[in-house]
Amino acid sequence: MKIRLTKREKALLLLFFVTVALYLFYRTGYRQIEDHFKKKIELEQKRLSLSLLQRIYDKKSGIEDAAKLELKKLPDDDKIADYIINIEGWARAEGVRLVLIKAGEVSGDEVKVLPVEITVEGDKESLLKFLKRIENFERLSKVEKINLVYAELSGFWTLTVTVDLYYFPMQEGTE
Repeated sequence: MKIRLTKREKALLLLFFVTVALYLFYRTGYRQIEDHFKKKIELEQKRLSLSLLQRIYDKKSGIEDAAKLELKKLPDDDKIADYIINIEGWARAEGVRLVLIKAGEVSGDEVKVLPVEITVEGDKESLLKFLKRIENFERLSKVEKINLVYAELSGFWTLTVTVDLYYFPMQEGTE
């Protein structure tokens, strides 16, 4: 049986096959292309991460040098630690309660300055004696700020003192 198709029917049939072909391409090929682009983006992100890690590794010696420089700025002088021990002893000796000792950030070039905030509670006389001990400390220091507050509920005074401790850190290889 021979069926003759008109030009219009042939065009519609051709359009049908093209549509089916595009649909099959979409179902198979387009998803593969989409996966390819996703993998390409993922690979680019990994390359950027690798590049960043490579730059960090290349600067490793610089980072180590910077870390060593920062460690040199820390108070390695034994007398700095003794100062905190002395504060605790002075507080006990004067009958005041030590509430807080907080060291600040070290500053300065060759001569370092370490700010220390000290908060104690007690009666007014004992706090003044404690303050006198801080001011007469044998090491070079400077009392920067004093705040004395009376708490009516507890009946105690609260003294907050900020002291700058000056020191020259020991150099490597010296004792």
